[in-house]
Amino acid sequence: MNGALRRGGSHMTNRNRVVLKAPTIIDVAQLSGVSKSTVSRILNGHQGVNKDVVKRVRGAMMELGYTTNQAARSLRTRKSQMVGVIIPTLNEIYSQKAEGVDQSLRAENVSTVVSFFGWSVEKFIDSMEGLISRGVDGLVTSLPSDRDERVQECIRNSKVPVVLLDREVDGANNDAVLTDSWVGIHDAIAHLAQVGRSRIGLITMSASTRPGRVFNEDYLKALDEYGLSQQSEGLLVRTNDFSIDSGRRAITDLLARGIDAVIAATPMAPLSGVMGGITDAGLSFPRDVSLVGLHENELSLAKFPKLSVIDRSLKSLGVAAGEMILARIADPARQLDIRTFPTFFSRGQSSDPQDAPLMAAERR
Repeated sequence: MNGALRRGGSHMTNRNRVVLKAPTIIDVAQLSGVSKSTVSRILNGHQGVNKDVVKRVRGAMMELGYTTNQAARSLRTRKSQMVGVIIPTLNEIYSQKAEGVDQSLRAENVSTVVSFFGWSVEKFIDSMEGLISRGVDGLVTSLPSDRDERVQECIRNSKVPVVLLDREVDGANNDAVLTDSWVGIHDAIAHLAQVGRSRIGLITMSASTRPGRVFNEDYLKALDEYGLSQQSEGLLVRTNDFSIDSGRRAITDLLARGIDAVIAATPMAPLSGVMGGITDAGLSFPRDVSLVGLHENELSLAKFPKLSVIDRSLKSLGVAAGEMILARIADPARQLDIRTFPTFFSRGQSSDPQDAPLMAAERR
């Protein structure tokens, strides 16, 4: 071994003063007589390395004191104590889910590593491969599309357990937390029908994701129950571009089709665009157009008006997903776990036109 190198990576200066230097992967490679890439492959959990080489690298790591590194502990235990969370963005919906996952993981001293894909299939695949190569023990993930064959293949062939957030992949046997949108959307449409609305539009996600499919199915089913299917036919707009402009475009399109109510099943940014688009058209809600949003957020707490919303406990979905990935890592052979969380309708002041005069009086 190099005479300047001591156990734990210490070396001597010209003034005979000991300076502590953390051992590096290069030190491990030199001492064990292998390449840096071989050490890296072992640390990342690749299985195709000769057992004698693995043993030699382990010995070098122990001699150098590299065992204090988290990666070295992972080598010994085959557990990194890290779980990857892959989500499209950090808006108010996904941030609450991620926070819930982290809450469950922290309770077991497991770290959360978050990666974003921005609705790009390519970025999702890169995120998934990157986190697995870093040695995470499992993944909790939403998907840009659960119908894309490339995404499906990644999920089916994953080398670590995967829990799906509001997604379902054909042919994959994954634990999942799902949303039951029926009660929330049924009660919202029942309310809109009761206040005299008959042309009810829907803004929702692409049909390439489970929420986009089931929300539309429940919307059509509820319309049919209240005899509104014919009047509301063709009043659906889909988007995965969750921006203010996308909300403005969607509501402009629906207003041109003559809606008198809209359910904006979107995050806060496009919902802001919907509200702005109604105002830009010289209309107001709820006087001219009844508005129902999705999830409690800052907008739903506005005084004029307080939004009517279809809601669910987003953080609870994340907490459950965190519990499920920990259980799956501990017992890969355990029974499949699918948990479904309900929605509910919370009536505010944005959906009943009878509330409009009261709000105008309050402003004075």
